[in-house]
Amino acid sequence: HSQDSESYEKISENALHGDSLLAKTCTLLIDLGEVASLVEICLLTASNFDYRERQEIYVSPPNDSSNKFRWEKGLYHRRQGMSSSTTTTSAVTPLVTNKEAVKTCFALIFHHLSNLLDSPVNAPSYQLGEKMVSVCAASQDEEFLDKLFSHLIERNHTDVLLRIQSPVLESWLEKTRDDNLDRLLR
Repeated sequence: HSQDSESYEKISENALHGDSLLAKTCTLLIDLGEVASLVEICLLTASNFDYRERQEIYVSPPNDSSNKFRWEKGLYHRRQGMSSSTTTTSAVTPLVTNKEAVKTCFALIFHHLSNLLDSPVNAPSYQLGEKMVSVCAASQDEEFLDKLFSHLIERNHTDVLLRIQSPVLESWLEKTRDDNLDRLLR
């Protein structure tokens, strides 16, 4: 696995084991077989952040009565805290960049997609994974598509990748031909 692939796995695990409402929603949608809704919600959430900016986002802690960005609680994977040396409690101020927020949204998609595609080919969950790939491939977000294509190669799902019919995939393959040729030929 590449460093990016492993970091997506770590990011999704942190969100899934944290208090992320988005991660919990994704798990529920998978349980219901609603892969299209999962992809749409994660990509919609990601679209709220400009990943080219380094702006940090303050996410209010649970005891903050303002409820500002409460839906984001626990979504992100990096927290900066200040702890007092005289007490065991710490004041946590969750700060993340827009890029980290987008990466977390993508990581949740990739986590569930990989779980589905790692099933036996004739299993209903694998077929649900193929449906999820179709929904993902229909995205207009080129940054997401680039990460999706790379993720499929990294997770050894080149057979699934090569079944995608998309001009974006064709140009991506042409652009990354030298980097991915060995992996595609396996």
